[in-house]
Amino acid sequence: MKTRLLSILCILLMSLGIQAHNLEPLHVDGRYLKNSKGDIVTLHGFETVYDPYDDPGFVHWIRGDLETCLRYKQTALDSMLAVGWKFDYVRLMIINPGELENLPLGSYKKYFEELMIPMIDFYHSRNIYTLLWGIAPGEAQHFEMGDDFQQQSLLFWDYVSNHPHIK
Repeated sequence: MKTRLLSILCILLMSLGIQAHNLEPLHVDGRYLKNSKGDIVTLHGFETVYDPYDDPGFVHWIRGDLETCLRYKQTALDSMLAVGWKFDYVRLMIINPGELENLPLGSYKKYFEELMIPMIDFYHSRNIYTLLWGIAPGEAQHFEMGDDFQQQSLLFWDYVSNHPHIK
């Protein structure tokens, strides 16, 4: 199930980049990512996290200063590119916001709209693909089928996959 969900999200987000910034269409074929010619594509990149525990820029969003948060993240990426880092994708980790003690349950829509969509657009404006993925924080990494965490995660990913900007 995890692999299938990852494949679906990868396709959805690659489509977003194509529409917005002329990134080449990519698709999942078995275990490979391929371009429109059927060639296997290998992406090189890094992971970034948007949460109050690991990201000083995200703390600004928590405090209601969206502009400072976005400027912090965008400046960091542009600085990496300016010194010669070469990459063509970013794995953008989304920790389910309802699990974070600093965010009220249900705030994931605001989190996604205000922070994730602008950053996805920013990455794509730099011709960098974006792969969204989620993880359960702390003890929730050992969730059970049908538990609250799974139900909340399904609602969140349903929202993301049906978002008009992604669709």
